[in-house]
Amino acid sequence: MELTSRSLERFPVYGRLGVPEIWSYEDGKITIYLLDQRKYRVSETSLALPQVSVTKMMALIEENRHLGRRAIRRAIREWARTL
Repeated sequence: MELTSRSLERFPVYGRLGVPEIWSYEDGKITIYLLDQRKYRVSETSLALPQVSVTKMMALIEENRHLGRRAIRRAIREWARTL
């Protein structure tokens, strides 16, 4: 998962390395990119974690943002255990 917009500049490198999936979090939004013929396309679902709802994960991040990163990680872990 990439937390900066700089990753967009690195997509060609990731593609050449064969990185199958990139998650980007920017401005309160998670975007999943899947490698397709050496280029990345936006996807609504993850290949690695198809059962994960990006919408739910974004909501958890926003709900816990004021509590800090530990709280966000804890909330996501607790939610993931229910999947």
